Amino acid sequence: MSHLCKECGETEPSNFYSKKWICKKCWNHYTYQKGIQKFIDYLVTKRNGIECERCGFDKGFWGLAFHHRDPNQKEFSIDKNRGKNKEDLYKELDKCDVLCHNCHAERHFEMRQG
Repeated sequence: MSHLCKECGETEPSNFYSKKWICKKCWNHYTYQKGIQKFIDYLVTKRNGIECERCGFDKGFWGLAFHHRDPNQKEFSIDKNRGKNKEDLYKELDKCDVLCHNCHAERHFEMRQG
């Protein structure tokens, strides 16, 4: 059986895991969107509901980000957490504020200014 990704048409065998019908790139995107993102959404809700802690933006999860208050204590990015257990995620989340993307950018600007 030849390799053919049903999502993007990829055919190079080295770009596939064991499934011959979906390439690594599409599989990773699929598992992130379906599994990891749901867990991140849960973390946001557990933390403070669905809103920016700074301005109150509440239009949806898609507009929110995790901001580490102290970059020196950051062990990993919450949204790049593949393979992390829940306890590690909760500990990392305790180091973060949930901010909308605008407030997140403003906060980084403020941190650079001193």
